[in-house]
Amino acid sequence: MLEAVEIITQVLVEYAAAQIRAGAHSVCIDPLYSSASILKKETWEKFEGPFCKRIADAIRDAGGLVTMHNCGNGVYFDAIIKWINPVAISHAHPAYGCNSWEEHAAVWGNKVVSMGYADPATIGIEMTPEEVIEECRREIETFSGANGGFILSSGCEFPPNGNLLSVIAMVKAGKIHGRCK
Repeated sequence: MLEAVEIITQVLVEYAAAQIRAGAHSVCIDPLYSSASILKKETWEKFEGPFCKRIADAIRDAGGLVTMHNCGNGVYFDAIIKWINPVAISHAHPAYGCNSWEEHAAVWGNKVVSMGYADPATIGIEMTPEEVIEECRREIETFSGANGGFILSSGCEFPPNGNLLSVIAMVKAGKIHGRCK
């Protein structure tokens, strides 16, 4: 298996660097298995960490920024930072070892930018625009001590049948309650 991963990694290294050379400012790596809901941390570090590092290094060497996404429960922020060292991590749940968003913000908020964590189905389908603005205010306030360590976003992909008024409400909430006023 590792022999196949080696071949795939080299292709991804070339592809990621080509994206930066073509004008992309950042490439987002999605190490799906880097969370407690899928693999043990030690297993992830053996089978994916070193390969992700090579891809991330290629992105940086080409002049780009590395971001990362994992919407699994209990993302291994410590291992992700060790191997990938992204400027931002897009995620849907608090990091492994954190029992709440408040704890996550206190532990990780000044170490790496958290991108997320609005629940896509709730924000995109169930909430009114007013409820979206209130939820976003709460999320922004949770990370208020993170000194820029938070980007308001959904924790995973926005539902294809989601209400676009919710997206507009998220932008409005960022303007009202965030630093982008």
